[in-house]
Amino acid sequence: MKHNYIPSKFYKSDSGHTLASLNGLHSELKTWLKKFRGVSTKHLQGYLDFFRYLKYLKYKIEYENRINETYCRSIPSYTTYLIDNIYNEPMPIDLKLAYGDYKYGIFA
Repeated sequence: MKHNYIPSKFYKSDSGHTLASLNGLHSELKTWLKKFRGVSTKHLQGYLDFFRYLKYLKYKIEYENRINETYCRSIPSYTTYLIDNIYNEPMPIDLKLAYGDYKYGIFA
């Protein structure tokens, strides 16, 4: 991560960041973190990532598409569970024991 600084006697960094925007972001972060009633340093990166993601949603994604965007990003790309995997898994319960008394469908 590249750190930007604002030299003295200037009001804007080379990348266009102003001291006011930096102070505003800091204030917004402090206000947002207060609702958690304390943040452990162990999980600080997670809080910061979540704050950054919420800012991304607010400024980059249209309001109507935010739920879909969040859903699509919450599913990891490495999660692949194929239909073959489902069919090859053993049943966690004995269906005949559970539904045999109904004498319906495959148990008729």
